[in-house]
Amino acid sequence: MSSRRRPPGARRRGSPHSTRAAGPRLRLVCMVGLLALPAAVGAELEAPQDWPQRLAAEDPDQRRSNIHALADVGGVEAIELLSARLEDEDDPALRRAIHDALLRVQLDEGQLSSVLADSDTTAARAFAAHALGHHRTPGSVAALLGALRDPEPGVRREVYEALGGSGDRTVIQELIKAAVRESSPPLREAAEQAAQQLAAEAGRPRDVPVAISMLHGGSVDDKLWAIEVLAESEDWRAMQVLLDTATHAVPELRREALEALGLLGDHRAVPALIAMLDDTTGRTRHHVIGALALLRDEAALEPLGVLVGDEDPATRVLAIRALSALDHPGVVTRLEPALSDAEEPVRIEAIHALGRSGAPGSVGALLSAMDDPSPFLRAEASRLVAAAGDPRAEGALVEALGDRDPLVRLTAAEGLGKLGSESAVEPLLALVERTRDDQERAVYERVLQRLAGADASP
Repeated sequence: MSSRRRPPGARRRGSPHSTRAAGPRLRLVCMVGLLALPAAVGAELEAPQDWPQRLAAEDPDQRRSNIHALADVGGVEAIELLSARLEDEDDPALRRAIHDALLRVQLDEGQLSSVLADSDTTAARAFAAHALGHHRTPGSVAALLGALRDPEPGVRREVYEALGGSGDRTVIQELIKAAVRESSPPLREAAEQAAQQLAAEAGRPRDVPVAISMLHGGSVDDKLWAIEVLAESEDWRAMQVLLDTATHAVPELRREALEALGLLGDHRAVPALIAMLDDTTGRTRHHVIGALALLRDEAALEPLGVLVGDEDPATRVLAIRALSALDHPGVVTRLEPALSDAEEPVRIEAIHALGRSGAPGSVGALLSAMDDPSPFLRAEASRLVAAAGDPRAEGALVEALGDRDPLVRLTAAEGLGKLGSESAVEPLLALVERTRDDQERAVYERVLQRLAGADASP
């Protein structure tokens, strides 16, 4: 999938509290884009002969650390080494780390064009095609047209999608010719869809250069307009001017620019955003967290995990929400301390985040949350445990039928009914006998009927 369009229902403007990603992630082999900060462009790689061994270190944590370090170094050699490792890496979490690291490495348009034309690594060429698709200049279009006959299907698909978003109507005929050449039906369809996308967008003005100019010297209203245009543009030429605005402008513009950086989807901003977590406070810091949540870069895992222990409860809530947006197996260990937080809103956010996670360890953490002091939180944890389908759920929910609060008992009963639990029958019969509230008793009776029906089914 291309990362060009936000998923249906994604928020365009408003609170940074949203944790929706700016767009679907790229395919496993081909996901990549530009990125890091401008100082990394053209950097020489120190001891490049050592990096393949470092990237293949036996310890997964060390491999991840080396992946991050290489992304920080940047340059074409970093792209080549990371892409080559991507093709050999078996660990899904580390493949994710490489994907996000590639997205943080900055290359200029000329370097990307060189990688697309000359690299021997399929993933590197796919990366360059995807990144060039976000430059949308005559030079980037020319480089993409030169790769229409790349021998690798995955690279050609990225080229088609990049050209489809370029806004350059002159390439429609080239895409149609490419579709005719394609023997693969999915790739033929991709080329045709790219041509159709350009035809549908014909005549639509490209406001990105104007918006960038406005941010350099317009009024506050002009700058707000420019930020909105750039946020929706998916044109990564906008990243640096948005980052400058997020760093140096008045608070209102800073917060809008931060949200725009998240929506833009350009991971070059991630290192600067992580640094801003230490340099900002209050609402501005909340918008930094929101931008990281939208970008979903796994490099934010540790910095956001630190904020789970921040002194500000609102920051803790937003950090938990942003961590859950990362969809990373390491999130669970960062969330567990929040289950004992003094503030109930923080604990409920952690419980909901664990319920969304599905990562190893999330059910175990939810089981511990079934002992929370708040009956509402115990009930929520019970509901999520029942929905997780874990073998441990039945025993925990039967035990919860003895909870002192009716909300917890009712939630556990409903969960056991959905699980078809035979071991729940006797405790439920006991509850029917001793429960004085007619409505509560009716729920237990309904669950018993459901279980009896399950027993009678063939």
